[in-house]
Amino acid sequence: MLSLTHYGARSALATLFALSGTATASAIEETFEVSSGGKLVVEAQSAKLDVQGSDTDQLQVMISRGSDDASEIEDDYTIEFSRQGGEVKLVVERRNNFSGWWTRSRSLHIEVSLPDEFDVDLQTSGGSIDLDGTSGNADLKTSGGTIRIGHVGGEIRARTSGGNISIDRAGSTVSAHTSGGRIEIDELHGAIDAQTSGGSIRVGIAGQPTADSTLKTSGGSVTVFVEPTIAVALDARTSGGRASSELPITVLGSASKDRLEGDINGGGPLLKLRSSGGSVSLRTL
Repeated sequence: MLSLTHYGARSALATLFALSGTATASAIEETFEVSSGGKLVVEAQSAKLDVQGSDTDQLQVMISRGSDDASEIEDDYTIEFSRQGGEVKLVVERRNNFSGWWTRSRSLHIEVSLPDEFDVDLQTSGGSIDLDGTSGNADLKTSGGTIRIGHVGGEIRARTSGGNISIDRAGSTVSAHTSGGRIEIDELHGAIDAQTSGGSIRVGIAGQPTADSTLKTSGGSVTVFVEPTIAVALDARTSGGRASSELPITVLGSASKDRLEGDINGGGPLLKLRSSGGSVSLRTL
């Protein structure tokens, strides 16, 4: 049977009590009354995660797997909800009796709607992660899929060993690492640490950085788009292509086809670009 638990605070101590989860014909659903400023933690095996921020005071979770009913999902997974203060946690684990190619080939789909001012900590061992419409911090990790982010206002930490990382708009610092794909950020407001060993990096920096940034790949090119007024200290090097800039540079030392080092618009935070498998270039938006 499905294990649903809920932790509440009483006299500074956590009190355990049962939740009345809802199991529909094709999904398992749970709703929490919450307020802004909380945190969602998801630890899941073989699951695709879709999390959407909204103007609401509820955190709603729906877990499905194709056309399987709730009892079929419960046969293969243990599902546990808990709550401690402002943090809601969901843990999904495969049961020891989990078997059959017809179930292994279909992962769970976990969909969450929550207040936009929530932090999220999402981990899955076998699926993609989609996140959009939140203003809190986001920590995302998957070992077997892509990470797609719409608009997140807080700090972003994204890790995957088997897919791409894409972000439409990041309102703060971003740390993005993948060993098996490309990294793309359309609009960045903050510093970035982006590293991949299996693809290219493409980032649009929409404002003046206030901290150092590093973009590094061993399997593709690095392209950074910036406003013409940006002030940075550029250090761009490649062993597999050319280094170029559309902005004027006050060169430090001597420039070469595979290396550019110098100040742009008087200098500022370090913008470090590295590639061993392609070109590195700085372009204007």
